[in-house]
Order: sequence, then C-alpha cells, then structure tokens
Amino acid sequence: TIDLVKQHFPDLPVRVGDATALDVSDGSYAGYFSLGVVEHREQGPQPFFEEAWRVLAPGGVAIFTVPCFNSFRRLKARLGFNRDSAEDRDFYQYAFAQDEFMELLRAAGFVIADSSKFDPIKGLKDEIPVLGRILRWRLMGWRLNRILDRMFRAFPELADSCGHMLLVVVQKPET
Repeated sequence: TIDLVKQHFPDLPVRVGDATALDVSDGSYAGYFSLGVVEHREQGPQPFFEEAWRVLAPGGVAIFTVPCFNSFRRLKARLGFNRDSAEDRDFYQYAFAQDEFMELLRAAGFVIADSSKFDPIKGLKDEIPVLGRILRWRLMGWRLNRILDRMFRAFPELADSCGHMLLVVVQKPET
C-alpha cells in the first residue's frame, strides 16, 4: 500500500512504522487517526493509547474506530448464539462496548469529545449471515438494503443497537 501511495503521490510523506513506537518527537501532531487498529492487540489497546498521547500536542485531537460490541451482539452472546467459539481459533480482534472503550481512553488521560456507532447494516450482516447473502441478491438485495437504510435513519436508536463500528473523538488536555 505504501509503495502504491508513493508511486501516485511521491510528495506525500507516507511511511511504514510501528503504531506503538512512532519515529517522531513528542507532541509532533495536532491530529491522530487510528481506524481499526487498536482492537488487534490481545493484551489490550493501552500501548496504542500511550503512543497517541505521546505524539499528540497538548490540545490535539485523536479519532479512534473499533468494532462495537453493540446491543444486538450482546444479546446474541447472552443467548449463546455466537457463531464460533474463541477457543477454536487464534485471537483476531476485540469488539468493545461503547462505555468500556471510552473508559479505557479516559484512563489513558484523554477527554472524550464525541462518540457514535456507525454502519448498522454491516453490523446485521456480520451477525446474521443469511441477511448478508440476501443483500447480495441482484433483485431483492438492493431493495432490502434501501429499506434497512431508511429504517435506521428513521429510528436512530435502532441503528445504534446494531452499529458495527464505534467512533470516538478524544482530545489531549492543554495541560
């Protein structure tokens, strides 16, 4: 990916690095994006938060996205309808409840500015595989997708209960 970016945008300063040990000075950035990264460390996301804190300037803003352990997923888990047992395979990623993830960010020193869940249709497709197959059908799929989209727009609390991803905007305090 980096090679492709450099090929098409040679002046863009893009490089490969370890997200827990960036090769920049403390306080180098006013903004920090972590899109679908921190959930992939089995021991937890703390080293990613520590590094984001280090490289952000005071008052800097960070945006994190992680898979959301939403209401629908929690209900499935309580009822024993998980698709696979975690014991059957290697660790891949965590899904976080909104309050849980925001508390981890607060514990790292960040101030929560905003949070939201998004992509409820993907959340449903992931948890109801037959729905994912139906949504790919040529004649019926696009219609059902539109119906679901309208339903989620009309009932935001329903969309919230199925949101696939969680987005949290945080700020590093000025002092």
